[in-house]
Amino acid sequence: MLVYGHTHLPVAEQRGEIFHFNPGSVSIPKGGNPASYGMLDNDVLSVIALNDQSIIAQVAIIRNLPTTQNAP
Repeated sequence: MLVYGHTHLPVAEQRGEIFHFNPGSVSIPKGGNPASYGMLDNDVLSVIALNDQSIIAQVAIIRNLPTTQNAP
């Protein structure tokens, strides 16, 4: 997972095997986006609009955990 900021542009997406997350900005949003914040809840990354709590971007984290075999 790559979490970053500074661009003030909201992102929640998977690129290949990496999840990219930028919550946007609560004070100086850019690109015509509303003020927003980020949330991680139950393996779902969300960017949420501050004014009306609508979801701007969202991605579910799907984990490919290794399987274990029963020990003898």
